[in-house]
Amino acid sequence: MEKRGASHFEMIISFIFFITFVTFLLLVIKPYETETLTGSVIKEAPKSLEELTKVNYTEFFLKLNNAPNNCFSISPNQKIFNYPFSKSIVTDATGADLNSEINGNTINIKNSGKDYKVYLSPEFNDDTLSSCTSLTEDEYQIGGIFEKKLTSYKELQKIQKEFQNNYDNLKNNLKIPKIYDFAIISTDLPELNMKRQLPSTGNIQASEFLLEVLKSDGSITNTRFTIQIW
Repeated sequence: MEKRGASHFEMIISFIFFITFVTFLLLVIKPYETETLTGSVIKEAPKSLEELTKVNYTEFFLKLNNAPNNCFSISPNQKIFNYPFSKSIVTDATGADLNSEINGNTINIKNSGKDYKVYLSPEFNDDTLSSCTSLTEDEYQIGGIFEKKLTSYKELQKIQKEFQNNYDNLKNNLKIPKIYDFAIISTDLPELNMKRQLPSTGNIQASEFLLEVLKSDGSITNTRFTIQIW
């Protein structure tokens, strides 16, 4: 009986040592933390990229009571807009582009009938207009105001340049820990690819995400990106 009791006691002691050793390895190596952290980076980095590159975008319809003979200017009540005026693109009823310019809270537009579509964003490029006829608010109507945040193509170009010239700073801005490297690629906009040499071994995680990208010509595209973390 004493030998059997001693044998049971040795088994219990061996089991305790085994559990202690495994626990020690888990605490030192922490594979679960690495996977959790990498997964967290994969989720948060695209959000940080979107935050760094977002830009205001506004569009609305404009209808004049009477068509002026030359360029005209309007100064709408700013309280009906969420975003400040910046730069503009204006089209007429046929969709043709017209010269336009933002001057403070005033929009100068080349005349082309009574109906217009106005787009506002810092992403755009203004023209130059002068000697425009100023219209009062009772001489035109504004409708169909639509506003949102979009991803700026110009800001993505800046991010790409920072990736090439100041990689560590960009990694910090994207909230990617120093122990990781990353790359961002897009088959839709390959000219914006941010590539690094991938390791031949190790764990590489990748995730796809979509951004609504606004270009200076006013086009908006749902663009697919892939971020790689290792």
